[in-house]
Amino acid sequence: MRLTHRTMIAAAACCLFASAAAASPRILVVSRSEGALQAFDARTYQPLFSVKVPGEPHQVVLSPDGRFAYTTDYPGLDNTVSIIDLEKHERVAFVNMKPSYKPHGLAINKDGSHLYVTCEASRAVVDLNLETRKIARTFKLRDDGVHLLALSPDQKWVYATSQWNGTVSFINVASGELVRTVLSGNGCEGLAVTPDGSEIWAVNRLVQNIAVINTAEHKRDAVIPAVGNPLRVRFTADGSTAIVTCALTNQLALFDHEKREETGRVLVGNFPIEVEISPDGKLWYVTNGNASTVSVVDAATHEQVTTFPVGQAPEGIVYVK
Repeated sequence: MRLTHRTMIAAAACCLFASAAAASPRILVVSRSEGALQAFDARTYQPLFSVKVPGEPHQVVLSPDGRFAYTTDYPGLDNTVSIIDLEKHERVAFVNMKPSYKPHGLAINKDGSHLYVTCEASRAVVDLNLETRKIARTFKLRDDGVHLLALSPDQKWVYATSQWNGTVSFINVASGELVRTVLSGNGCEGLAVTPDGSEIWAVNRLVQNIAVINTAEHKRDAVIPAVGNPLRVRFTADGSTAIVTCALTNQLALFDHEKREETGRVLVGNFPIEVEISPDGKLWYVTNGNASTVSVVDAATHEQVTTFPVGQAPEGIVYVK
C-alpha cells in the first residue's frame, strides 16, 4: 500500500502525540464513593482514565518503575489488594488477604518486591511478595484497628498505627517480630518518618496532637498540639517541614521539624485528607474528601494556586513521573 506524504505526516504526528501522552506525568487519586482509581494529567489536571476496583479504596501506592498501582478493597467485602496496570489502564490481578481481613493501609519497599498491608479486623500487617503476588508472611500485632503504616528509610522496620488503641507498633522486617508498641495518642491516624529515620511523627485525631517518637529508643519524646482533626502527616524531602492535614478546619498545618512548633496554616478545600508532593518539591497536592477536589499548593508561597475536580470522596493520592 502506497502512503501519501500527508498520510505519513499524520501518522508521525499521532505517534508523537501518543508518546507525549505516555510520557506525561500523572496524578493518581482513589475515589471511595465511585470505587475507582482515577488518573489526571499532572500539567493540565485533565482526566486521563479511570479504573474500577472493588469496595471503597482508601489508599494507593505505586511500584518504583511507575508501571503498577496498588489499592485495597476497604471495608473488605472482596478482601483484596488490587493490582492496576497503568499502561493497560485495567485491574490485571488481585490478592486475597485471607485469613486476614479488612485491608486498608499500604506501604511498598524501595525495590518494589514487597507490599505491606494493614488488615484492620485481624490485628495484622500482611507482607505480599509482588513477584509471586502471594502472601509471604503475616505480622501479628496486639492492637485493634491497625490503620496506616510506613517503612523506615533503611527498610528494616515497618511502623503501624492503631486508631483504637492509640499506638504505633514497631515490626522488625528481617525477623517478622513485633518488637515494641509505643503509645501515641487517642485516635492515632497517619504517620511519617523523618528522612534520617530518627523520628516518627504520628497524628492523633481525637486528642488533636502529634506524637514525636524516638525510633532508636522506642519511646515518645514529645507531644505537639495540632488543632483541627489532624489526619495525615508528610515531611518535605529535606525533613525541615511537616505538613499535617487538618480536616475540620480545611487547612494544612505546617510545623518546623527542628523547633517542633507550628509555623503557619494553608487554607485548602473541604475536609483535606492526604498530601502528595511533586518530585521537584515545588507543589503539594491535597485530596479534599468532602469537596471532591484536589488542591494544588505552591510550596514556596504556601498558597493554594488552583483546584481540580476528581471523583467523590477522594482520599489516597500519588504522583507518577
